[in-house]
Amino acid sequence: MTQQKTPASGSAREQAEALFKTPAKPATGESDEKMAAFANRDRLKAERLAREGHTPTKLRKFVETLSNGVAGRVAYVTVAAAMSSAADLATWKEDFTFNAAEAILAAPDLKAVYAAAIKDGCALVQPA
Repeated sequence: MTQQKTPASGSAREQAEALFKTPAKPATGESDEKMAAFANRDRLKAERLAREGHTPTKLRKFVETLSNGVAGRVAYVTVAAAMSSAADLATWKEDFTFNAAEAILAAPDLKAVYAAAIKDGCALVQPA
């Protein structure tokens, strides 16, 4: 049986934190490169599946949130790489509670938006 090495000094809490410490975050440039690589991978996979006749199976909803917490545009997405960048001082946040079936029953006019999102990978809806 192997033993894990523990730090020689410090409280039990510090020792536990040292054992389970997460690696440092990469530099901003490296993180951006990784995100771009993942987005490119998703785009290439979506293109390959489209060529093979597959259709996307998951429609996701992202809300553009301004720094003051106000919601802006809404993006319905099947391919994350197809999303436009967020406006200045805003970020895209996924709505994990989104259910496409319930939303279209509540607002039938979303049918055209969903069709555009499936066809193009992303459809943006401006706030009312």
